[in-house]
Amino acid sequence: MKKIFIALMLLCSLSASAQISIGLRENKFGFISYEKNNWLVKLEHSIYNEPFADQYVRGYAGYKYDVNEQFHLSGNLYGGTVYKNYYQDFGANLEASYDLCNFLSARVDYNPNYDTFYKWEHRYLFELKGNVTDEVAITADYSTIPENRISEKRAHVGVIFHVKNLWVKPALSIPIDESIHTLKVVTSVQYTF
Repeated sequence: MKKIFIALMLLCSLSASAQISIGLRENKFGFISYEKNNWLVKLEHSIYNEPFADQYVRGYAGYKYDVNEQFHLSGNLYGGTVYKNYYQDFGANLEASYDLCNFLSARVDYNPNYDTFYKWEHRYLFELKGNVTDEVAITADYSTIPENRISEKRAHVGVIFHVKNLWVKPALSIPIDESIHTLKVVTSVQYTF
């Protein structure tokens, strides 16, 4: 892990025109990413309250493409494992977003995922985002993309605060599936250098 982190930091220092970001995804995954010329590499690591051998690590590689000022596409391939090696997963995150007007946008994500235990799953997300100001937006989505590992139907309602290089999104995660009874508050944070 230490060698991967050092290699990623060396890669990040190669260009001043690149963007380096660090952050936290949904309370459970810390990450560092490097982006240049619309290409992205990202390393994500769990921060579970578990022994190190039960922690999860995932690597991403992807590309973003702006079709025009309103329509944006991105795709990432990823692979991950638990240090104990009792399961691995790999898949893709494919995203399309469209700015409906200057204050409202829509996003669709498709996430085919293969897990060595659960096998293939096809997961998705539909989101609407309304910009209140340049620094505040309200989001609502329906998703089957899991917050942990197992796919579940959830709605998320949140607020995005974007001030300079800092992006923070606290959200309420509401179960839609009747067999799930956990209401959660999830927070994502990203700082770009």
